[in-house]
Amino acid sequence: MASVWKRLQRVGKHASKFQFVASYQELMVECTKKWQPDKLVVVWTRRSRRKSSKAHSWQPGIKNPYRGVVVWPVPEN
Repeated sequence: MASVWKRLQRVGKHASKFQFVASYQELMVECTKKWQPDKLVVVWTRRSRRKSSKAHSWQPGIKNPYRGVVVWPVPEN
């Protein structure tokens, strides 16, 4: 029944098409004593769609072991 309701809500509306480009460079993560990740994944969601990056390992810093940086390699063009 939910799919029928969604179709009725779309009556008279046009589909919107857009393209979104995101390039990851670096992500700084600050954790707590209770939670420290092993790997990190960035997930983009819109409605029922999901797009996720590959899992990258997280390395804690030397000065602050609860703060770490994930760096994505720059792609060769």
